Amino acid sequence: MTLRTLHITAVAFTLAVVGATTQARAPQGVPEDFVIRIERTPCYLQCPVYSVSIDAHGGVTYEGTRFVRTKGRQVDRVLVSRVAELYDAAQRIGFFDLRDQYRIVRAADGSEAVVTDLPGTIVTVTAGGRTKRIEDYFGAPGSLKELERHVDEIARTNRWVSGVQQFARLR
Repeated sequence: MTLRTLHITAVAFTLAVVGATTQARAPQGVPEDFVIRIERTPCYLQCPVYSVSIDAHGGVTYEGTRFVRTKGRQVDRVLVSRVAELYDAAQRIGFFDLRDQYRIVRAADGSEAVVTDLPGTIVTVTAGGRTKRIEDYFGAPGSLKELERHVDEIARTNRWVSGVQQFARLR
């Protein structure tokens, strides 16, 4: 080996180790136990049914069930800086202070009605020893819906789901 080849090999090894170490730790400010998970639930039509979770270390786990391009389990990684975006977004919208479920339509006169046959999304966040699960079926705040979209975007679930119309965007 020449000195130049040895130097290039040493630099490549160092970058690989630093990169692996960076991916192995949660970003500063993000609890080590942070996990955000969304579950897309069935509807009357052919809505995609899947779940995807992202943990503090950038681990992504997808499980496709019905009406998705890829059924079964897929795993991937995302940058921990993207995990920090999700944690910050959950903090910003006051996730732990939101209602546990959004299922009922309330009219101006105070009457209530239940809506059926729509796709739903269950969002679960664990952070700092607390876990909260929210059922988003109908009428959730826009900030929660945006968080759901952000999880899908960062996890790039479209690559596993695409090819199937996503009715969830209609509500």
